[in-house]
Amino acid sequence: MNVVRHPVSRYISHYYYKRPTETLDECYASGRCKVRKGEISKDLQLTYFCGHDTFCRIIGNRKALQVAKQVVETAYVVVGLMEHYTDTLLVLQHVLPGFFSMATSIKYTNWNVQKKKPVTSNATLAALEFWMNEEIEFYQFVQQRFFIQLERVREERERLRKQQYQEQEQDIAV
Repeated sequence: MNVVRHPVSRYISHYYYKRPTETLDECYASGRCKVRKGEISKDLQLTYFCGHDTFCRIIGNRKALQVAKQVVETAYVVVGLMEHYTDTLLVLQHVLPGFFSMATSIKYTNWNVQKKKPVTSNATLAALEFWMNEEIEFYQFVQQRFFIQLERVREERERLRKQQYQEQEQDIAV
C-alpha cells in the first residue's frame, strides 16, 4: 500500500519545506527552479513506483510512466490519495483489516501543514503542469483506480450494513 499526492501540490510543498529565501515564482522566473523534460530527477512519485532503472528518473519518460502504472496494478493492493485521506483510511480498513481495523476511528488533523506558503502564480503552475505531465497522468491513473476501489468498498459496506439490519430484525421477530 502507498499514498500519493497531486504532483504539483507535492512539488510546491517540498519547495517551501526546504525554507527558501525566495518564492517559487521568483525562483522559477530566475531559471534556478526550472526543470525540463529529459533531465534526471529522483524526487518524483512516478520514479518511486517505476523503480531504480535510469529511465525511471528521466522527467517526461513515457516508458517510466507505463512501468509505474503496471507496478501499481500488479504490486499494490491500495494506493490512496493524500487529498482524500479519510477515504484512503476507509479503503485500507476494508481491504487490509488486520493492519487498519481502527483506521477510521483515528481523528486525522493536518499536523504537518505549512501555514505560510505564498500563492503560486498561474504562469508558474502552468509551467509545472507542463513539465510534470507524466507525473500528473500517473496521479490521474492512481486517482481513477482509487475511486473505483472506494466505490466498491462503499457498496460492500452498505450491503453488509443491510444484511446486519435484516439479521437483527429476524432475531427480534423470533
